Amino acid sequence: MEEVEYLYHYTSIENLALILKNKTIRLNSLDKMDDLQEQRSAEIKNFGRFTFVSCWTSDEKESIPMWNMYTPLTSGVRIKMRTRPFVQYDNVPVKQLREWAHKISGLTVSEDNTHFTTCIDANWMLSNGVITPHALGDDILYRVEYTDNKQELEPSVTSRKNGQLYFLCNVLGKHKNTHWDFQKEWRYLLSVYPCAPLQDDQTLPFPQHVDLQLDLACFAEMEITCSPKMTAGNRVMLETLIEKYNPRAKLVDSGLLGKI
Repeated sequence: MEEVEYLYHYTSIENLALILKNKTIRLNSLDKMDDLQEQRSAEIKNFGRFTFVSCWTSDEKESIPMWNMYTPLTSGVRIKMRTRPFVQYDNVPVKQLREWAHKISGLTVSEDNTHFTTCIDANWMLSNGVITPHALGDDILYRVEYTDNKQELEPSVTSRKNGQLYFLCNVLGKHKNTHWDFQKEWRYLLSVYPCAPLQDDQTLPFPQHVDLQLDLACFAEMEITCSPKMTAGNRVMLETLIEKYNPRAKLVDSGLLGKI
């Protein structure tokens, strides 16, 4: 996969406030995305609810469509961050997570692998009764491939082995219809599966999102671009947020200021 140093995320001041305060990036399920085809698989209409993504672009040049689609123009921002900006945890209960991964997906983790680092806190998985198989040492960053091939857009997500049904991890969320290729999109992607039928334990509701903790060094290097039509009042609120939560972040004006 082509290596990129920085990625860009278009969002609102409200969402930026949560990112700055909590020092996290939120991944939402594919059934919350604007491309309705993404949540579908060949067998299951809404299997995308088990795949969580945060959507970024590698395009350094500001995009008028992206500003218009993903931000309020009077109160939007574009965040620039290094790729792979997340905290890495090493408190991984290898034996238990290995068993869970095999149960859900048939994924076999070598017994030689007795130590993992992961971008998601294992305690979060254990307390929510879920497993994110490919977070165990795998890179969760993917460049979206654009295609008109329906088998890639709505792939098969199940497999049978020795009479046992398994789910294929991380097959959704990697392809989009060519109509979206202007986005030049990259994604942080995690498949999250319950380790037991959801109805078995109502005290462990299935997560509605996944928050990944930002590494403090990457957090401090954040660059924030104001939307082209940001109002003076929203600019003041933005400056106040940055001063309070991330004073080392760089704030810049849009290159489209006064042009649209």
